[in-house]
Amino acid sequence: MKRAAMLLRRWAMVVAYWVAAVFLFTSLPLWAVGLALVSTLSHGRWRALRAMWVLVVYVWTSAATLAALVVLWVASGFGWKLRSPTFQELHYRLLGLHLAIVVGSGRRAFHVRFRWDDREGAPPRGVGVPVIVVSRHAGPGDSLFLMEAILNRFHRRPVVVLKEMLRWEPVVDIALGRLPSWFVPAQRGAGTDVAAALSRLAAGLGARSNLVIFPEGENFTPRRRLRRIERFEQSGKADLAERAGSLQHVLLPRVNGLRTVLEAAPTAAVVILGHAGLEHLSTAGDLWRGVPMDADVVVRAWYFAPDEVPRGPELDDWLLAHWDALDGWIAEADAAAERRRVPA
Repeated sequence: MKRAAMLLRRWAMVVAYWVAAVFLFTSLPLWAVGLALVSTLSHGRWRALRAMWVLVVYVWTSAATLAALVVLWVASGFGWKLRSPTFQELHYRLLGLHLAIVVGSGRRAFHVRFRWDDREGAPPRGVGVPVIVVSRHAGPGDSLFLMEAILNRFHRRPVVVLKEMLRWEPVVDIALGRLPSWFVPAQRGAGTDVAAALSRLAAGLGARSNLVIFPEGENFTPRRRLRRIERFEQSGKADLAERAGSLQHVLLPRVNGLRTVLEAAPTAAVVILGHAGLEHLSTAGDLWRGVPMDADVVVRAWYFAPDEVPRGPELDDWLLAHWDALDGWIAEADAAAERRRVPA
């Protein structure tokens, strides 16, 4: 019954995207004229038109990607060979193309420029071991930018852990459902073993795989930072409250997930990933008022070879020390961005 409901929901969403794509195609001139009029009467530089263009590109690209996923399913023998290396590679390439178009349209429409701070310690392209990406989580769409970079900049295969509610997005649901990934159930019952699921993903990593985890557990906002400090204080964990209070731009990370995947993937390297430039856009209202953003987003990656990452009890202090460094780097990047905005 549960599988039947899932298939019904999946096909309903696919058809809905196809219908939406046709509707937007046939009515686009009316939308364009109406939103152009709205844009001239409101503050901002063609804010409504920019947002509409990104929506149109997203729906059209998703509709085309969903059609391609149906073709791949048929070509694989109606699902028989979907897990074969050939069809796995085709799915990764399709997902990379999909993200390149969607993310690229957002960058251009919202005036977001990405710059990689490629200092010593950045991950070499084509590194021949599995990589655990331990990423900061802040700002709108940072997980999409990260996935697009892994696929198209570094030409590697992302393995992701994501919330079950994202199954309502049909490209995510179908494409990642055919690739190594795990959707965390919204209602975690007795049968939900998070550690076992992470271990299973990590143990199956190949030399071109990147397992992405967000140790903060949720998107950073100043309010969430304060709430987390208060929870530590109320539960009598004064040491954790102090550590969390010393971090200004990130949340105190949880180390258990990283420890679990490193135990299952002993040959994996680790990349700690940070970015600065989008954290002030923490709500839908912030995002709307910020269009176009004219934002310069700086991304920094610290690469650690397998023998540079402790696997024992020292992992806690190791991660916290590097999270402190990440917090300091974000402060420096934000200060540099502020200096560029202020006229000399």
